[in-house]
Amino acid sequence: ETKMKEEAAVIKYALSYRHSGAFILADLVGKYLIARYGYQNATPLEVSLSAHTSGFSPLIPTHAMESSSIDTFLTALPEANLLIKRKAQDVLAACYLEEKIRKPNITVDQFLDFGTHGALSEYIKWNNNLSGVNFGEVFSYEDLFEVPEQVLFKVLTRMKGHLNEDKILLDVIDKVLLESPMSAYNGGDAVNISREVFNTIQHEHIKINLGTIRV
Repeated sequence: ETKMKEEAAVIKYALSYRHSGAFILADLVGKYLIARYGYQNATPLEVSLSAHTSGFSPLIPTHAMESSSIDTFLTALPEANLLIKRKAQDVLAACYLEEKIRKPNITVDQFLDFGTHGALSEYIKWNNNLSGVNFGEVFSYEDLFEVPEQVLFKVLTRMKGHLNEDKILLDVIDKVLLESPMSAYNGGDAVNISREVFNTIQHEHIKINLGTIRV
């Protein structure tokens, strides 16, 4: 049994827009740490936040929705900032499906609102706010689903503290993904969900408006 080791570690941030994978990634990290080191009475997310007890940097998932919180990432070491980037159309489609639960009568055009207050504008604003942030690495949401073992291995390697000499075990990663397959994340989490939500004209409008994103 591997001995638990605790060390002061630089916090890592899994940063994404809503429905873009930050919390999914933290969940998988927590499940790996539980399978590798054993934690009692803690959720995977709680374990991800307390990863220093097994010699890893804590991984905090966040959407950083408030402009004021961007300062945290502007001043952090680049290695602390890990961006999970999802195709914009899928992000907006997932957000629309969530909003439609609360407002069943809302249309796609009302939700997107190609003016100044719709979801598309908010998404563009979020990206532009992050234009000055240095990222240690940018991970593709699509890769998280298509090659999750590779993404999880890379993230865990970045999280591992300098006092921790343990190897990242691929068989444990495989075990985690076998017990919690990516196919369990469905609905708005699905890759290319926008094909089922937006028509051709709406896709084109989104594409045109995304031209104002700086990052």
